Order: sequence, then C-alpha cells, then structure tokens
Amino acid sequence: MSTSVQQLRDSMRDKLDQLDEKVKDVKIDIEQTNLEREADIHVKVEQARAKASAMHDDAVRSRAKIEGDFSAKRAEWQGKVQDWKAERNKKSLDARADDAEVFASAAFDVAVSAVYEADLAILEAIEARQQADAVAGT
Repeated sequence: MSTSVQQLRDSMRDKLDQLDEKVKDVKIDIEQTNLEREADIHVKVEQARAKASAMHDDAVRSRAKIEGDFSAKRAEWQGKVQDWKAERNKKSLDARADDAEVFASAAFDVAVSAVYEADLAILEAIEARQQADAVAGT
C-alpha cells in the first residue's frame, strides 16, 4: 500500500475516532442529566447551542461543497477513470483523488455537526421535560 493511501486512511480513522469520542461525550451528558438540577441543564443547553451554532456554519459550507462541486465532478469522472488509468494519466487521477479527499472531509464535517445538533436537541428535550415535570410537581 502506498504511503499516501496509508496517510489518508490514518487521517480518516483519526476523524472517525474524534466523532466516536463526541458521541460518547453526548451519551455521558445524557446519563449525567439525571443527577443535575434544571439550572445546570440550562447551562449545558447554552453551551451545546453555541457549539452547534458554530459547527452549523461549517456544515452548511461543507454540504454545499458536497452537493455542488463534488456532484458535478463525480459525474464528470464517470467513464473517464478507466481511460485515465489506461493512459497512465497520473495528473488527472491525482486531481480526482484530491477532490475525493475533500469530499470525505466535507462529509465528516457534516456528520460532526449532526452530532452537535443531536446533543443540543437531546439536552433541550431533557430541559423541557424537567420544566414540565416541575410544574406538574413530579
């Protein structure tokens, strides 16, 4: 396996590990909410809202890149890859690989943003349920 392929695999694995850690953090947040007061939950909601908002802008740009630029390039590549391989056109194949790596990175950004948005939604739901239960006296 070439060094560049191994580097790409390592980079993508690192990104997935980061995503996995964030998902684990969200699970811990959910478990800890049972032990926290409403005011503490509200602080967590505000922190999650700020992070989700920051990630949202990146995700919007990444999604546009995925849906626009990459989709057009992917269509362009259809049928050309075999020709490029036969012609040993490394420049075109490298450009395609570079674009595919950018796409993978953009898709990761969208996934990370979705985890942050899910974290916010979960915490908001817990906060809302706590408020409803407090009014009901349960």
